[in-house]
Amino acid sequence: FAKTFAKNMNDIHKEGFNRNEDDEINMFEPSSGTNIDASNIKVSEAILNNLDNIAASSSPDVADKENNDIIKKLIAERDNNEFFTAKPDNDNEQLPQGTPDDFMKSVLSTLAVDGQQSIRMGENGKVIVEGIDKRRQSESGVSLDEEMSNMVKFQHSYNAAARMITTIDTIYDVTINRLGLVGR
Repeated sequence: FAKTFAKNMNDIHKEGFNRNEDDEINMFEPSSGTNIDASNIKVSEAILNNLDNIAASSSPDVADKENNDIIKKLIAERDNNEFFTAKPDNDNEQLPQGTPDDFMKSVLSTLAVDGQQSIRMGENGKVIVEGIDKRRQSESGVSLDEEMSNMVKFQHSYNAAARMITTIDTIYDVTINRLGLVGR
């Protein structure tokens, strides 16, 4: 798009004359490299440095100040349905059809649809993760009430076992230490 847009606009711009009666200034140029693409298209340095370099007139006569045919032609390209009819440099390259305005609307609507789809996918992903987490928790079988009652039950069991060991220790102490004194 950028390459075809720049080429068509430069071709029309070169048909006209600026205030200096120069007709060889491009409207667009690459910011780096030699080929224009979407990453490096920019307005020509000659135009940025001096707006008098805009070729607005179809006549080289500087006195004809009301002649703005080239500007009108550049503006008319916005509605030109044959804007992309030029043969691409590469035979495998596909050129879009329609006006530059149609192309930009298509790009913007595609971006909007893709953006909505990604938001929907994100929300669906969150729902799926929440469902998986709920299933994981239900499979683990952890119930706080049940765990608390088990903890109390195990604590009572531990206390009972500790009392039993204390009782056995007391019985051994009496048996070994006190019963052995009789025969002395």
